[in-house]
Amino acid sequence: MSTVPTHAPDADSRRRARINQLLDDAPRVGQSALATFGLLLTYLFANYDISVVTITFPSISKALGLAVTDLSWPVTANLVGYAIGAYALGHLADRRGRLAGLRGTVVMLGLSGFLTALSWDLWSFTVFRFLCGCGMGAVLALASAYVGELAPKNRRGRYLTTIYLMQAVLLTLIGFGSLPVLDLGPGGWRILIAFGGVVLVVLFLLNDRVIPESPRWLAARGHLDRAERITERLAARSYRHAQLPPEGPITAAEPVQDVRTPLAELLRRPMLGRVALITGFWFFFYVGFYGFSAYQPLLLEGLGAQPTQALWLTVIGRISGILSCLLLFGAIERVERRTIIVLSAGMTLASYLLLVAGSGAAVLVVANLLFTFAIGIMVPPAFTYTAEIFPTQARGTAAAIGDGVGHLGGAVAPFVVLPVLSAAGAHWAMWTIIATMVVATVSVALGPRTKDRSLAEISVG
Repeated sequence: MSTVPTHAPDADSRRRARINQLLDDAPRVGQSALATFGLLLTYLFANYDISVVTITFPSISKALGLAVTDLSWPVTANLVGYAIGAYALGHLADRRGRLAGLRGTVVMLGLSGFLTALSWDLWSFTVFRFLCGCGMGAVLALASAYVGELAPKNRRGRYLTTIYLMQAVLLTLIGFGSLPVLDLGPGGWRILIAFGGVVLVVLFLLNDRVIPESPRWLAARGHLDRAERITERLAARSYRHAQLPPEGPITAAEPVQDVRTPLAELLRRPMLGRVALITGFWFFFYVGFYGFSAYQPLLLEGLGAQPTQALWLTVIGRISGILSCLLLFGAIERVERRTIIVLSAGMTLASYLLLVAGSGAAVLVVANLLFTFAIGIMVPPAFTYTAEIFPTQARGTAAAIGDGVGHLGGAVAPFVVLPVLSAAGAHWAMWTIIATMVVATVSVALGPRTKDRSLAEISVG
């Protein structure tokens, strides 16, 4: 429910329009370096968990006495938790604010990282992975929605890509550093997973002094005074060497709506179609993505790599993620987001086909680098696009549903890929993954245009 306005409706509309305009037309992002660092840590540790668990699976299996097929349970539990946490925390972010949602995700992610490191058998590991999934569920979606709401209309993708570039460099360094830690002995994997709890330091930055509440969300909920104070501080940085733009039309703002639940907003056209499109894309993408990345060392071994070589290929592949972010930095604001997503999904298909058709160490290296390069190009525009095609009052819920419920595709992946891998081998498992990526590539091409459009304009058509 929005607060009761203290000004005439026309005055309130002008104030909301001005807040959106100052954010949309800014020559640069008004966030401080410390705020960017805090958002970087949020992205880093959400992806850190995914990347570390992948390379520690062999050590965890040995330490806990697990068979290959046992791994389907913790992976599935993590992804089911992801879907549950995504909706719950996305809804919280729409009802109580972006900072409330981000605090919830950081607390869950940090505490569950420490708990996972204490796992003693299959079922404790499965339960803690479920809790970790609940925390991870809304991290990337909410952080992307938040970044999109503070960034100018022609800087949303570029700002997010900058954060992804920095985290890609850090994840690559961490990847190489994690291999010696694994060699420390049976407890090496516990040290790596427990390190993810460091994300809790972000809690001290989630406040209006460092990482403030989204002014767009505040304006959409009727908290105009606080929204204007935060916008003025952001504008002081972003317009430091430029004049403020003259006031634009009142239609530049989204109307305040009396919505008891953000889900009600998403059940109307055209939002219902957009939810179906985004959820379908993420679902089929994650079947293929998790089918490959979660079992990457096992698949590479099945395609001819030695066990040690497979681990190094998994880590080295992250270098191409840095290259893809560098390419995106110059392209993401020049090309439609959905076009980039389709092209990058096509590259993942090419990498899969190369793995299936080729043989030898050189082919494995090239295909692995191409895969991580393609994913690096796809992820920033996909999260940017997922957040920007929905209205402010339901953006957190919609983005979390798309990515969170879409992760159920990842929950399906082990029950699809592992049986095929065990019964028919790595080549047939790869063909199964390829089929899901084809569906994902087709579905996202049907979405609306977003390049150089304000969030208010996108939300109405």
